[in-house]
Amino acid sequence: MKPIMSFWSVPFRNGKHNKWLSNDTFYLSWALSVDALSKTYGKSTLYTDSFGANLLSKKMNLDFEDVRIVLDDYLDVHPSLFSLSRAVATKEQTEAFIHCDYDCYVW
Repeated sequence: MKPIMSFWSVPFRNGKHNKWLSNDTFYLSWALSVDALSKTYGKSTLYTDSFGANLLSKKMNLDFEDVRIVLDDYLDVHPSLFSLSRAVATKEQTEAFIHCDYDCYVW
């Protein structure tokens, strides 16, 4: 089963994502989720926008199989539609997959 994750930065940058104690706890959750998913299913593919790719893949150096920038066309969509990234990532799939959010830890 193919593991996938998604991150649309618009809600994050506009304070519309899940509230964390700090950005550090948000980042730690991402790191734990990616690591746990990789150990269980193998490296995941991340579906994101340019900001998300830079943050998660380059700055945080999270280990993804592939990073697909497919959400740049949605930067003007209202940030309250936080699940947009899941819908776009799901639409891209052609084989069995599991989608995990950054606050999901698959052991």
